[in-house]
Amino acid sequence: LADTAVDTSGVESGYSSEVVVSLLCTFSISPASVIIGQGASTGTVAVAASTGCN
Repeated sequence: LADTAVDTSGVESGYSSEVVVSLLCTFSISPASVIIGQGASTGTVAVAASTGCN
């Protein structure tokens, strides 16, 4: 990732140094399986992610 900035006068800077970001994200869903009957109008599952992952 490299970026530029623009000041209030509209002057754009050169590109920044390149930055590499690696996130190891894990996700879980609960329950792992569910059967929601034909007549059901709603169901609930929970999804969780590791810290820093959205």
